[in-house]
Amino acid sequence: MVLREKVQVMVLLCDTGRMTIWTPPERADEGAPLIPAPGPKALTALPSTGRMPILQGLVLFFGMVAAQIVTTTISEALAISFTATTVFIIRALVTIALAVGVYLLALRVIGRRPASDFERLNWWKELLAGLVLGALLMSAVVASAWLAGAYRVEGINPNALVGMAAADSLVASVTEEIIFRAGLLRLIEHRLGSWWALGLTSALFGAAHLMNPQAEWWGGLAIALEAGVLLGASYIVTRRLWMVIGLHASWNFVQGGIFSSDVSGNGLGNTGLLSARIEGPWWLTGGEMGFEGAISAVFFCAGLGVFLLIVAKRRGLIIPARAFRFEAIGPCGPVDIDEDGATPPSCSL
Repeated sequence: MVLREKVQVMVLLCDTGRMTIWTPPERADEGAPLIPAPGPKALTALPSTGRMPILQGLVLFFGMVAAQIVTTTISEALAISFTATTVFIIRALVTIALAVGVYLLALRVIGRRPASDFERLNWWKELLAGLVLGALLMSAVVASAWLAGAYRVEGINPNALVGMAAADSLVASVTEEIIFRAGLLRLIEHRLGSWWALGLTSALFGAAHLMNPQAEWWGGLAIALEAGVLLGASYIVTRRLWMVIGLHASWNFVQGGIFSSDVSGNGLGNTGLLSARIEGPWWLTGGEMGFEGAISAVFFCAGLGVFLLIVAKRRGLIIPARAFRFEAIGPCGPVDIDEDGATPPSCSL
């Protein structure tokens, strides 16, 4: 969309989240350059960052750290009276509750904006789509290894930790998606645009997984290329967390809880439902990172991520760089609007 004279333009006020419409002045310069602007779908789909976005980010980060400390303390207290599996599941539920609570604190109390990332309209459809998609993607990766002779099922694992795998997958998906997609990607996107936000959060997402016990440099790069791109693209298309959380949780659970692979180099392989032998080159099996470090995983996930980004581009959901640096984009360039919504000045001739 381009802005010309006598065309009503929808603008977004970044500090308050209010939407307003104004008409450019009658005396617009015919020779003024056309200013590219995000389409109306992009403007309406992307909520404001709300008040004090930097403080929101700090509260989100340190709140998550505090949540980990609290859940660790609770786990140590419960370990005296309950089994390890029970303690793990309780810890997972408490972690999820605290993560969502910290998120709501940052957005509703500090940012004073609605938590649109968890909007409940048709939420189950997006969640189900993510769960199915994640399972299909991981199954395709494992099938590739099986066809090449690198994966063999030997039976059912009598010592499977399926419940713990499900709880761990849910915790990882909720907490990481709140931090990286609803937090970092959303805040960066308002300043640098969708492409920079996607690239930076993908790189940070991959780097964060290098802290796992058996992580390798290739595994971090693979996670950035596949999960960072795919999960970020899913968020940009839906602007909600339901599909992203479902995809992330299903990917992790099927990988470790069903096919008994390591997950992101966590060193917990061979604890899934299937007792399997995984032998082959790293590019086929992912090595110690698990199947998500395989070349096929990068190919499938990055390919789907690119497809979703094309969909987002065609729907006008890609936010260009610097689009929200100013409070409005007028027919002659960026302009500032005061708190009362004063009309932007006319173009200079």
